[in-house]
Amino acid sequence: MKEATKLKVLSLLPALIVGKGRSGIAAADLLETLGFSHKKDFFFYSDNELESDFLKPPTPKERAFASLIISPGYPIDKDWIHKYLKVRTLFTNELNLASAVFEEEKIMAVTGSIGKSTCVSQIAFALEQAGVQSFLGGNIGKPLSCYAIDVLQKKPRAEVIILELSSYQLELLTMRPDLAAITNFVANHLDRYPSKEDYYRTKWRLVELCRGKVLINASNTDLRDWAKENPNLNLQLQSANKDQDPVSLLSFEACKHLGLNKEQATNVFQFKGLPHRFEIIENSRLLAINDSKCTTMEGVVYATNRLLKIPRKKPGFTLLVGGKDKAHNWEDLRPLSSVKGIKIITFGESAPKIMRVFSKAIMFDSLKATLNSSYPFEEDGALLLSPGGASQDEFSDFEERGNYFKDFVLRNFHD
Repeated sequence: MKEATKLKVLSLLPALIVGKGRSGIAAADLLETLGFSHKKDFFFYSDNELESDFLKPPTPKERAFASLIISPGYPIDKDWIHKYLKVRTLFTNELNLASAVFEEEKIMAVTGSIGKSTCVSQIAFALEQAGVQSFLGGNIGKPLSCYAIDVLQKKPRAEVIILELSSYQLELLTMRPDLAAITNFVANHLDRYPSKEDYYRTKWRLVELCRGKVLINASNTDLRDWAKENPNLNLQLQSANKDQDPVSLLSFEACKHLGLNKEQATNVFQFKGLPHRFEIIENSRLLAINDSKCTTMEGVVYATNRLLKIPRKKPGFTLLVGGKDKAHNWEDLRPLSSVKGIKIITFGESAPKIMRVFSKAIMFDSLKATLNSSYPFEEDGALLLSPGGASQDEFSDFEERGNYFKDFVLRNFHD
């Protein structure tokens, strides 16, 4: 097995691993497990000189590589990367590298703008309850290379590989899943993509790659329209009624396609949810909801509407919105100004833009400044953190931001 995988990977060497984050390190670990050596068979380049084997970006004239294994977070439109493209260097990613170990595993892949982490987690939960061995990874959990390393070390194979895929990962993906699902299309990452259409087109690559059925949430207008304009025989449109969660319905259908019976598949509805995704903070006398993962306008509106359906002792609530601006159209939030009882606090880099939409909002420089202020949060019926903006203007990631918020709530409103 190891020798066969090594032969598949050999054509990629020497390789330059671009970016030394989670996926870059995992790719290096896999190559070393296969017997290849750092600084002989593969090298690192990072914009952080302390993590890089080069003080500046290499060029094809200075150093030739058979492939560039590019980490998802690294922009592929950099000039130095394009120089390698001109000399026909192969561009690939950690997922393609790790897929060299696949044999008879079923590959289930999920993408979408909102809800993809919940979808894959629901599927993994239902499979676990049914006794089916699975691996959950990609944009959530462990990199796929961790599974590949386990297989090479003769650990049991999974029956099903469940992958959450971001648009960044789909840019260079060549691996072909057996089954796929798309949760929705909403404008996002417009700081990376020239237009909403370019972003959607990148997501749609999953349809083109998938060997089997692609489950589509037809309740989402943009996704439904895109599917109509880009017909494919593998598409299976799923429509949820007003009492159904469309993401859970996709998960349910996916489980049936993966071989679970209807009773086993219903376990997706028993999944309790993920941290930082409309997470109701327990043991708090204030209804406080941590939706730190939310980085889209549609996500903010969805979270607000979901909160309105929860019975509360007091009718009002405070919405915390802001963070790093990702070229969003904050005007899309204007309808929230007519929501009864809403009070809006803006924070972070995007706060001045949000203030143009909500002139009566309160503005703070940061989320920390907001929470450490004297604002009387407990006077309102609920407190919702659904930022809409990214976290990197103040925190390392959405998890750090969400944990800071949760700590604040439990420290000040512990029941």
